[in-house]
Amino acid sequence: MDMPRAAPPYSNSKQKVGCFRGVGALEKERSATGGGLQQIKHSSTSMEKLKMELAHWQEQCRRAEDEKTNLLLRKLDADDLKKEAVEKVTRLMSKEKEKDNEKVKLKECYERKIDEINRKNAEIKKEIQKLGNELEAKYSAYEEMSQELKFEKELPEKEVKFTHLEIIKEEDTENNAAFNIDCRFLVTAKIPFTLHGGQALVTFEEEEVAKNILKKQRHTINVDSDRVDLKAVPVTLSPGLKFEIHAKISQKKINVSHLPGDIPEESLRDKLELYFYKSKVGGGEVDDVKYDKQTRSAVITFLETGAADRLAKCTAYPFYTSTGCCEVKVSRCLETNLQRLQTYSGISRRTILLTDIRAGPDDEESIQDMIEIHFQKPSNGGGEVERIRYLSKGRKVAYFEEDSDIPQNIA
Repeated sequence: MDMPRAAPPYSNSKQKVGCFRGVGALEKERSATGGGLQQIKHSSTSMEKLKMELAHWQEQCRRAEDEKTNLLLRKLDADDLKKEAVEKVTRLMSKEKEKDNEKVKLKECYERKIDEINRKNAEIKKEIQKLGNELEAKYSAYEEMSQELKFEKELPEKEVKFTHLEIIKEEDTENNAAFNIDCRFLVTAKIPFTLHGGQALVTFEEEEVAKNILKKQRHTINVDSDRVDLKAVPVTLSPGLKFEIHAKISQKKINVSHLPGDIPEESLRDKLELYFYKSKVGGGEVDDVKYDKQTRSAVITFLETGAADRLAKCTAYPFYTSTGCCEVKVSRCLETNLQRLQTYSGISRRTILLTDIRAGPDDEESIQDMIEIHFQKPSNGGGEVERIRYLSKGRKVAYFEEDSDIPQNIA
């Protein structure tokens, strides 16, 4: 700030005049100078204030710079945090997308599995329906057969005699063997006899008539005014056979066949025991299971006496395994043995054979009638004819039985 300067003390007249005038002026100047000093003092105070204010604003500016620096640093930190947060969000979104994709894949996989299970369930339901229909059909057939077999018939009276007494052993009582069904069958085989063309078999009611015809041997009959010569010879039978079959039907055992061969024996025994233990199939508590791998069959023994009888009413049962379903056959456990085997041979006592019959094939029926009429006449040594069979050509078989000389069938 520029300061006012004082006038020099010595000068010319003009200067004196000026100086005289300058006293007043000087006073003025002095007063002005005092005012100037005051102004200077005031200016100094203002300068101090300004300096203080400058320092204050510089301090504020420094603080603002520091604040700006801090804000910049905080902004950088915030940017780093934001970047980390963005990266974290990106990773989370990526993981979420992967999880969504995995969920979609799992859902598709589960849907495929559910579809496969539903398909298998549908197939199993169809199989169950099919087996149910087959079972119903078999039950219906069984009921029809049962109704057909249920009939009333008066049996002829027959004299029987006591033959022997069997002693029941204690072990048979314990295992209920005494309650088994024992059967004995006498089997007599039919004896075949070959009848050739131009021959006839005649069976009489009485044995004496056959003997009389055989004694005469040669016989002649008239057929439409033609004479037909016959020769009577005895009927020599081939050896016959008869035997007894003794059978025991167990009330506690059944035979199960057609078992699957791809299952281990121990596992198959367990499955058989569990299956035939079920009351819904008519089974009961199983005592023993014996399996024969070669025949793929098993003998199951029950503790209860009536279980075998109930199960044998149905001959086929569905048997389920891990590989599927198969049908097993159930039958009574039958023990058989052959006894009293005998062979025999002989000559028929009431039947004769006529040979050397020469006649046309068209006259077969009329010749048979004429033979029957001829041998029924007592004048020809005949008697009542029980059966006759004439064969003009070819060959057929007649069957004889031991207890009757009558040929039963001619085939």
